[in-house]
Amino acid sequence: MNISTEQLSAQGYQPFATLPHNDIATFIRPYMKKMNPYIINYHLSTFLPLVVWLGMIGFHWGRGTYNAELLSFFYGFSIAFLLIPLHELIHGLAYRLVGAKKVSYGANLKKFIFYALADKFVVSYKEFIIVALAPFLVVYLVNIILFLVLPTTGAYACLGLTFVHSLLCGGDFGLLSFFHENKSKQLVTYDDVAKQASYFYSLYL
Repeated sequence: MNISTEQLSAQGYQPFATLPHNDIATFIRPYMKKMNPYIINYHLSTFLPLVVWLGMIGFHWGRGTYNAELLSFFYGFSIAFLLIPLHELIHGLAYRLVGAKKVSYGANLKKFIFYALADKFVVSYKEFIIVALAPFLVVYLVNIILFLVLPTTGAYACLGLTFVHSLLCGGDFGLLSFFHENKSKQLVTYDDVAKQASYFYSLYL
């Protein structure tokens, strides 16, 4: 979006909401309870790997071929947490794709919060969709491919990785839900690194 933070008021935008970076959970919690396309797809895509794994357990158990390889599902859990830096890097690359010149990264380890920031770079709803969904889609699609080509142990580990990584994308989907629920207001947003907050402006209140 080709507009600076200083131009927002002149373009008719008004302050709508503030998101403190150390309290993202409180901000998104109400929007995680909405039944909009983002939240529905979040739940479906998150639990699909778990359902597939449980289905495979039932299949092998029914045939009497159950083996310990099925437990490699849990190996994927630790790999998912190791992917957090990559997840944020993909957010950063998506920011650059929509035009941000400078991207920085932050974390609150006590609250297990990680984020990529584009300081004072204004993004529209459509641009935010790209930024928010990029890590989820990349990891999900890569793991589908790996699940299909890897041997049994690696395939089940991919299911576990996809399950946990998708759970960790809750913040991204919560923010998308926030945008969706307020889509009539034509929201835009930008990060302020110094103030450790993101600001949302509305064209229509």
